[in-house]
Amino acid sequence: MRVIRLRDVGPIKNISMDIDNGINIIIGEQASGKSTLAKEIYFFKKIRDYFIDYLCNSSNFTFSSSDEQYIAFLKSIRSYYMDSFGTTKHLPKTYSLTYTYGEKNSVSASLDEKNYVRFKFSPEMETQIRAALDAVKKIYDTADINGKELYNTYLIRQKQREDIASHFGEFAKKLFFEEGEPVYIPAGRSMLSVMSEQMDVVDVKGLDLPMRDFVRRIRELKSRFGKKLPEVVTDYVKTIKGQIKNKDVELAMETIEKILHGQYVSDADGEKLYIDSKRWVKLIYSSSGQQEALWILNMLFISILENKKTFFIIEEPEAHLFPLAQKYMMEMIALTHNSTGSQVLVTTHSPYILTSTNLLIYSGLIENRMNGTTSIVDRRYRLSEGTVKAYRLRTDSSFSTIMDESNSFINAGEIDEVSEILNNETDKMIRMEFENDL
Repeated sequence: MRVIRLRDVGPIKNISMDIDNGINIIIGEQASGKSTLAKEIYFFKKIRDYFIDYLCNSSNFTFSSSDEQYIAFLKSIRSYYMDSFGTTKHLPKTYSLTYTYGEKNSVSASLDEKNYVRFKFSPEMETQIRAALDAVKKIYDTADINGKELYNTYLIRQKQREDIASHFGEFAKKLFFEEGEPVYIPAGRSMLSVMSEQMDVVDVKGLDLPMRDFVRRIRELKSRFGKKLPEVVTDYVKTIKGQIKNKDVELAMETIEKILHGQYVSDADGEKLYIDSKRWVKLIYSSSGQQEALWILNMLFISILENKKTFFIIEEPEAHLFPLAQKYMMEMIALTHNSTGSQVLVTTHSPYILTSTNLLIYSGLIENRMNGTTSIVDRRYRLSEGTVKAYRLRTDSSFSTIMDESNSFINAGEIDEVSEILNNETDKMIRMEFENDL
């Protein structure tokens, strides 16, 4: 029952959104608050990881009282929030946020008398967080490091961090009702491709925290793509026990090829896209559509390859893509959900994303009932009934579902609204032409 509630947050006046669904889609005009909503969801998903990181840092546990320790942890959450969204000094006193993780587990944010953002966990969560902080402090306090050489002290602390991360990592997953890792993929990705040659040295201090997380993730993953995808898969299989989902991985590679029209490789010569076995182009000189799509596809692919459950937030997956490629992109997103159980939140301006999603839903309703071997949509792309929820966020801050109540589809009227306006205005001009004998 994960729910986020926002009041007077940026352009958003007062909305509540259920985010338990497999795939959530948010449409809306620019400046309606889609990015604000997406980043807030990402932040609250990340609190679990911030909590684990806090526990694993012994320098955080210098306080004598339990209350001081808990307040210090809340301040660390505030610091992450301000790093993500900036100052709250200018916001109205009515500003508030609540994120519900489970029936009794939630966290809220509001402004104090000085307009600083303050976080408050529900009583049940606060009790468990305090207990974890107290337990970890005892671990650090009882470690025998007095008189130890610096290197031995380091080894002791390193072992403590590993043990704490392992034990309390599982505890945190249950506390926050979150298994998958949150991954934020922002809009404007092509700029990072343009800077690909300087990615490892570029100063990211001026970027907000979600964008810095995205850059860090790219830096970590680039080395995984030192070869073309089939070779990446072969190398990965050598390092693991058990099997990968071969058919899903193969379909993912086929889908990526249809979108990129090439194979991405990052090697000693830099980042490039191979057009065929010999010809390639530097990533910085590739098309804007390829640049925008690349790291969405790479991150989805790694999730499928590793069978890793993830919570993806993808802004404008359609950016600079031809309509047919937008269809393939939505299929790749659906494949990732079906293969790994990952959740995906998409913000979009594109009617093609919506119609492509409807096709996958329709196939799930119709083709899954068929016993024959003929298939229009590959079964691994099909979306089961109830998997998708779609919403519209308007510039007046109204927020409503755009699912058709009579079936499981996204409302066609919302998809075709602009076309209807254009058609009506065209009809008026045609009548004007005939009435005035032009």
